[in-house]
Amino acid sequence: EAYVAEMFEKAGVREMGQLYGFGEEIKGYEHEVEFVRGVELDESKTSLKADWRQLKTKEEYAPAAFSKQGGIAGKIIDVGYGVVAPELGIDDYEGKSVKGRIVLVRKRVASGLGLSPAQSATYGDLRYKAFLARERGAAGIAFWEPELVDEKKPEDLLVSINTSNSVVAADAGIPAIFVSRKIAREWLGATKPVSLSGNIALDHKKITTSNVVGIMGSDEACRSGRPIVIGAHLDHLGYGGEGSLETGFTKTVHHGADDNASGVATMIEVARNVGA
Repeated sequence: EAYVAEMFEKAGVREMGQLYGFGEEIKGYEHEVEFVRGVELDESKTSLKADWRQLKTKEEYAPAAFSKQGGIAGKIIDVGYGVVAPELGIDDYEGKSVKGRIVLVRKRVASGLGLSPAQSATYGDLRYKAFLARERGAAGIAFWEPELVDEKKPEDLLVSINTSNSVVAADAGIPAIFVSRKIAREWLGATKPVSLSGNIALDHKKITTSNVVGIMGSDEACRSGRPIVIGAHLDHLGYGGEGSLETGFTKTVHHGADDNASGVATMIEVARNVGA
């Protein structure tokens, strides 16, 4: 932020001050904003029962970072991969009444569908699957992983929370959990629908950073209510998360898109030319 502010000053961009009534929110060129850095599980307030059997948090289930908080209740209904693709003739919800129930959904998409990488990414997206379930009146969604090369490898049910960022943390509108293969298979093999009840509590961790802002032109023109606003993306914030290109499991700073300087460089060049 300091480097961009310095370039602004050299290009003739002025500090905004209190021109638009931001007051103390803007200090120099920096406009402070708060954003969600990530999500943590509030284990003391999170619990889940399946037919009155208490499930083990983090071992048998864990909330998704994008889960709606509060109570979760309903009977389980299996909807396969939870894919709805009319152009492919696929509707995993067809003939199933899911209103008020908790849909059990497999992660990713079924093999052998001949989907393009873009289609697989879209139809396999967990938030998209949660959206489909919510729009059909489901009371919640439970994801599970049916396929794993090494069945003995421990499942990381907290991966959504551990890799969460401001985008992932956005509430999907319904309770969402991950359950182990063992639990999911038990539910699928039950002689009658399993009833779930419990509560989900998450702690959204927030930190403060700054946008870099300034103005050019006369104060009268800026107060006219019809200014031209030019903006650019400086950098990614935090440690990546879902969508990050970081393939390891260590907490590594995510530097953003490979070409992220181009937008800011263009914006500064525009300022230099306008101010010339």
